[in-house]
Amino acid sequence: MDKPDLKAVETQMRSRLSQRLFDHSREVAAYAAHLAKVHACDSDWAYLAGLYHDLGKSFDLAAMRAAATAEAVAFDEMESGSPSLMHAAASAAVFRKELHPPEIFVRAVRGHTLGSVPSGKEELILYIADFAEPTRPYEECESVRKTAERDLSLAALETVAFKIRFLMLRNKTIHPRSV
Repeated sequence: MDKPDLKAVETQMRSRLSQRLFDHSREVAAYAAHLAKVHACDSDWAYLAGLYHDLGKSFDLAAMRAAATAEAVAFDEMESGSPSLMHAAASAAVFRKELHPPEIFVRAVRGHTLGSVPSGKEELILYIADFAEPTRPYEECESVRKTAERDLSLAALETVAFKIRFLMLRNKTIHPRSV
């Protein structure tokens, strides 16, 4: 199947997401495409995965569960009760249904919040791009961006370490998959 037109999908996503979420998704998409080029992956599909990665955030929790279930995207009980976790499964489901991407990019969207093990380059790219896209305010993002140019696995480890520290300092629950 031919790849969808990037600009047409971007235009469509602009109408489906809030301005803040669209801006973030476009930044993630552009950074994911850059990393894909650096690491010899399909930059067009990386861009599209970046555009879709947070689409599920525009759904209510019941709609997130329904979308994931309809496309057989698995989720666990902890995710099922949390919109901030469940959106990844819903986003992956809609991405699969609407664009029919290679499955590695569906897995990348699915794993962009909690990570996934083992991870292919495509999954690492989206995980890193979501955390370290250029408008993110965290000081650690610059280090992750530098590391990602040469070593995706190490950049993902830096990202996980930051996220776990961030959650621990706020006394938040950490999903076992992230650990």
